[in-house]
Amino acid sequence: MMMRNNTAHFWVESPTKLFQLLEEENKILNNKKSQLEKIMPALSEIVNPHKVFPRVTFFEGLEGIKRVLEDSLSSETDILTYSDVAGYMKYLRKYNEEYYAPKRKKLGIFEKIIIPDTKPALDYLKNYKALDVSNYVFVDHKQFPLYSEVNIYDNKVSFVTFSDVQHIGLLIENFEIYETQKSIFKMVWSMGKQLATTQTDE
Repeated sequence: MMMRNNTAHFWVESPTKLFQLLEEENKILNNKKSQLEKIMPALSEIVNPHKVFPRVTFFEGLEGIKRVLEDSLSSETDILTYSDVAGYMKYLRKYNEEYYAPKRKKLGIFEKIIIPDTKPALDYLKNYKALDVSNYVFVDHKQFPLYSEVNIYDNKVSFVTFSDVQHIGLLIENFEIYETQKSIFKMVWSMGKQLATTQTDE
């Protein structure tokens, strides 16, 4: 169709022209399909409902650290711990003696603890409130110093640090991170047990 002197003029095209138009539309669609296929993997990563990203929660201050530690009291698995006992006792001794340790004992949550063999740690464990639900291995504090508390349980890993400058707590919920940390703990635990047995035999 074309306009001439305000009058519409029509003419008849060959029916084969329809196939040509369809071919052109198919080319456009195929081009769009090809572009979509290239970006589909990236789109799938974004909307994949089965892809689980680590959930990380950050806390500050002694009250924040208490919140991190108290989360482990809901554990349905044994708690695997690297403990800076000296730092813990310096800042949260009363909290541990009057609340955390008695409650963990009452709940029957078992804990395996790797502890540097400092004198404060050795002295404190003599009267620890939850010894009957605890097992521990000592490591040489000069060779393997620990400056934070790490708890591994229920697909979670928590970190708390004690210092005169800042108190920080971090709670990570992720299966892969949990399993990796658990494997590392088991390796260190096994080595510590073997070393303790060797020293006893000597």
